[in-house]
Amino acid sequence: MSSYHQDIQFLVSETLNYDPLGDKNVSLIDRMLFPAPTGGSYSAPKSVRERLYALAEKSLQNTPKLKGKMTINEFAEYLRPEIARIIYNKAIPDKDTVTKLLQRVRKKAVNDLKTLTHYFPCSLASDSRQMEFSIGPVTFTSQKKWQEFISSEKHDNKDKYFDEARKYYSKFKWIASVDIEECSAQISEERAKKALEISLEALSAVFSSQGSEGLSFQNLIHSPIKTHRLIKEKGKEFNASTQISWKGHHLSENWFSEITQHGFNLYLQAVGDIVSEQVKNNVTDLMRRYIDALHWYGEGIREKDAGVKIIKLTSAIETLVFTKPHDSAKTRTFKERSSSLIAFKNPQEYRNLKKKFNQMYDARSGVIHGRIKYGTIKWATAHEYEGLCRSVLFQAIQYYQSIGFNTAENLEDEFNFLVETVSKAAA
Repeated sequence: MSSYHQDIQFLVSETLNYDPLGDKNVSLIDRMLFPAPTGGSYSAPKSVRERLYALAEKSLQNTPKLKGKMTINEFAEYLRPEIARIIYNKAIPDKDTVTKLLQRVRKKAVNDLKTLTHYFPCSLASDSRQMEFSIGPVTFTSQKKWQEFISSEKHDNKDKYFDEARKYYSKFKWIASVDIEECSAQISEERAKKALEISLEALSAVFSSQGSEGLSFQNLIHSPIKTHRLIKEKGKEFNASTQISWKGHHLSENWFSEITQHGFNLYLQAVGDIVSEQVKNNVTDLMRRYIDALHWYGEGIREKDAGVKIIKLTSAIETLVFTKPHDSAKTRTFKERSSSLIAFKNPQEYRNLKKKFNQMYDARSGVIHGRIKYGTIKWATAHEYEGLCRSVLFQAIQYYQSIGFNTAENLEDEFNFLVETVSKAAA
């Protein structure tokens, strides 16, 4: 690996020796441009762009205060003007100059990190009793409480953009807020959005597909959809019909109390523990598995084709229970481990569950390999398999907690022990 001194020597010398007019094969967008101190910019070949980003990546990895808190592109923007000054002086830097340059860049980058709170308007059903609830670091605030909060906060009364934003946010029933510790603005927003995505996927698992329709935070205001249809009986006049439907998320008026009564609040707390680590960029392999499984489930319930829905729901379960990249007994592993997770407290259900998971995996394989004709899978079948997937999601997070989220390397042995224990109890 090259040294920092060698990297910057390369960047400076290649830029000074570069003739942009003679480089006919490289488009302007592929060139590296350094801002000149006196105005304009310096062109450089594509190799300089690649080396600059490699230098930025290496610098971030070796700076604990910045690692994971800033993107490579963002840090490269701090390097550009410093390197441009050296190019302007037309002097190849010595090691001491390079050391001081990197110290300045790192210090400025660290000083620019910020702790931010992100606010996202959400399409989530209102609750007549619940004013606020949290899933880990993600706090959902009702519109009424949000208005009280926003009215008490300091802001520029002459800022028309703030007023426009406030009016926009007032159109939503819930506002989600996420606190992200010191990061660059881009990393901070990415983590906040990811935290909210995970939280909403967890709520989708609680509500099921039928209760999750319209649940989102994509900043879309749901408007009434008006559709028209024309039909005509032979020899008669046209008959016009109109249908108005509302898109959005709808549940019972006290849905939060209902899910709490069924114990789903404990599930949301467990997911919240994962989200709390995610916003700190500290997820373990098992946490990552669970996050990926939730996303597969979310993709599955939003899928409009029953066959593809089953594939995605099956992928969610596979993510949770498979431990080998090439498992020669996938169907057996799938049905035994999935059934064991659900039947751990009720072993008498184990055999029946194995049959159902076997059917689910056969259906998945049939769709993928063309054995099942398109459009022949019934929606009732897809919804049954969704129920199985939800059960695995609910039990898997408890199981991961019990064995410890840091035990990914032992997951194969843990699952083998679980299957052996449940199968013996069911015998």
